[in-house]
Amino acid sequence: MKAIGFALRALPRDLRSREMRVLAMALAVAVGALTAVGFFTDRVDQAMGQRATTLIGADLVLESDDPIPETWRERARAEGLNTSGFVTFPTVVVTDAGSELTSVKAVGPGYPLRGEVLLSDRAYGEERPAEGVPEPGTVWLDPRLFARLGVAVGDRIQVGERELRVAASIAQEPDRSGSLFQLAPRLMFNRADLDSTGLISEASRFDAHLLVAGAPEALGRFRAWIDANAPPGVEVQGVENARPEMRAALERARAFLGLAAIMAVVLAGAAVAVAAHSLAGREADASALLRCFGARQRLVLTTLLLRLGVVGLAASAVGIGVGWLAQNGLVSLVGAWFGDSLPPPSLRPVGVGLAAGLITLVGFGLVPVLRIRRVPVMRVLQRSATTPEPSVLAALGLAIAALAVLVFYQAGDPALARWILLGTLGMLLVLGLAAAGLVRLVGRLRGRAVSGWRFGLANLARRPRTSTVQMVGFGLGLLALLLLAVVRVDVLEAWRNDVPPDAPNQFMVNVQPDDVDAVKNRLRDAGIEPAGFYPMIRGRLRAINDNPVEPESFAEGRARRLVEREFNLSWAERHRPENEIVAGEWWSNPGARERPALSVEEGIADVLGVETGDRLTFNVAGQEVTGEVTNLRRVQWDSFKVNFFVLTTPGMLDGAPATWITSYYAPPESRGAVDALVREFPGVTVLNVEQILEQVRSIIRQGTRAVEYVFVFTVLAGIVVLVAAVQASRDERRVEIALLRTLGASRRRVRSILGAEFVALGALAGLIASSGAALTGWAVTDRVLNLPYHFNPWLFLLGVGGGGIGIALAGLIATRSLLTERPLAVLRRE
Repeated sequence: MKAIGFALRALPRDLRSREMRVLAMALAVAVGALTAVGFFTDRVDQAMGQRATTLIGADLVLESDDPIPETWRERARAEGLNTSGFVTFPTVVVTDAGSELTSVKAVGPGYPLRGEVLLSDRAYGEERPAEGVPEPGTVWLDPRLFARLGVAVGDRIQVGERELRVAASIAQEPDRSGSLFQLAPRLMFNRADLDSTGLISEASRFDAHLLVAGAPEALGRFRAWIDANAPPGVEVQGVENARPEMRAALERARAFLGLAAIMAVVLAGAAVAVAAHSLAGREADASALLRCFGARQRLVLTTLLLRLGVVGLAASAVGIGVGWLAQNGLVSLVGAWFGDSLPPPSLRPVGVGLAAGLITLVGFGLVPVLRIRRVPVMRVLQRSATTPEPSVLAALGLAIAALAVLVFYQAGDPALARWILLGTLGMLLVLGLAAAGLVRLVGRLRGRAVSGWRFGLANLARRPRTSTVQMVGFGLGLLALLLLAVVRVDVLEAWRNDVPPDAPNQFMVNVQPDDVDAVKNRLRDAGIEPAGFYPMIRGRLRAINDNPVEPESFAEGRARRLVEREFNLSWAERHRPENEIVAGEWWSNPGARERPALSVEEGIADVLGVETGDRLTFNVAGQEVTGEVTNLRRVQWDSFKVNFFVLTTPGMLDGAPATWITSYYAPPESRGAVDALVREFPGVTVLNVEQILEQVRSIIRQGTRAVEYVFVFTVLAGIVVLVAAVQASRDERRVEIALLRTLGASRRRVRSILGAEFVALGALAGLIASSGAALTGWAVTDRVLNLPYHFNPWLFLLGVGGGGIGIALAGLIATRSLLTERPLAVLRRE
């Protein structure tokens, strides 16, 4: 109780204490940055997820090869969720002009729950949003079917036993199959007409889909119920396991947002550590005085810890309020980017902010504060009785533990957290070693320096510990600013360039081997450069390591679907550089191999439990072929280039019937040339993925803007680090300035000495910060986000030059008031 009373009575004095104010400001800004990032990214993450759900037409899609039980719809409605559904199956449509295999989609009321269907009044005509689903008795056609079936809008076609009127052309379908190789053109009609067509019977093969959309909490409860009650073979699909190219875009957006939050965590620790170190030095006098008056050591320490706890909680609460206001202001600026208002945030960032504030305070401030236990009582009479310095190992150990907890929680991605944590620790180590080397270097060079440089370098050499603390603070602050100003731009530009404006927007498939050269020439004549032609063969997986593969062997939905359906296989002699080999080696001489080799995409390998060295057997055109998996590849699905889950050596598929596929960018003015090519080669199918590509670009644009604004919050934390580092040696500088003034130095002379010291500190810290920023940019870009990294030489120019000039200006401004103090008054206090 006595400690609590002392702590409360000391609060007014704490509010006037420069060190406590700096610590509180550092903690408030740090927590404010964390909670602002937390609130905003929570809302952005929800909005981006909702925006991405337009790609599957709902928040959740259940797919089954049996009719959807009515109990599932009732359960969803009981949770307050909206439902719709459709049935898909292949069928052949015949007209006087010919016949065509189509992919039928019988849609129910409310389809789609997310996104919209775009229609046109003629094939490839002006687009307009659909108003509901097809009217009973009508049908919407894929634009490719108009020419192939010889029909126009208003004509009637026979679909099974029912004649339907063609009402529109489908320009965009939000949930068009998760695979780009489901090639049959779409034919869509109202589900009410399904029975009258006679196309579905008990023996028919079809896929039934239930679409569900609503509040996240209700979706979670419904999904848990489905997982517990759905029979084997039912696939539950959300945006996370939908299209691979969209999944990659969302994962990168979230990785960028996590990076912005992590920078606030790192700078929070640096600011609090520097401020706590300075505060502990100031509290040494008060501790010695209380000991003289009979206070026990435990009481003194408990009182200080309570004061820090109260200030920490108050600063964290202020930081949470600042974070809330900041994210509201940010949402008012960028909410329109997400199509509608952002969803409200959860309260989790509040708890995270309070916990992060206390963890930061304890992890980075506890060890420096604990040294007041060993303050000698003689310090009251003799200021030379110094306070023992805290244990470096203890301080580093606790700080690393706190940083690891915060980084791994905030990142949400172990790979990203590991790189940032290792990069930060490496940066601290390099900064510490550089500071020690600087002390030795300036000790030798100060005699050769002239004017104020000699005294400035001497100051650095005379205060090795303080110089180290300052350099670490300056280095981290500059590192943050460099990451924000330069590396952020480079990384985001690499992300944007990963899907360039001329990325392939059309796939051309079913090109016969004899027509490849002619098709290639027609495309080039139209000014279109195809991104390579690749053979494609259909094959069904039959065995893994000679063990027969049956759908019942796999409980996970996606794995079962892969086993039930055919793979798109291809062969290749050379490794494509955009596909990274993550395990094993590419075949160097496939012709000399005793056994054919396979290259498998890492995601599909993980789903099927396949590793290098395994043997896979495929049934290709009635023949079984077996090959050994020699490598796993990481495929860039969002490149929109032709990629395959499984590649083989060239000789493995000799004699198998193959067609060829290519992708290319077709500008709008080339549409006529592509249509003419399709008429010349009627067997060729053109798949337009422009709407998918635009949706990926949209998410990247939105994610980029969100990241740019989220990064702004960490600037405040970086500034506080710089301020805290300047304040760390304020008391020592006060005495030094008083002595210099007493010995006859003018104010101008003192400013030149301080300027030289701060320039040296800033330039060296800037050099190391530039190196750390370059390394961090490379690690995040190349290792985490799988994007190409390009070194920016401006990084070092801005780091060294800007660091030296910026730190010098900040230091001179912060110490300006010391020059106006009377030297005699200062020396008497000492």
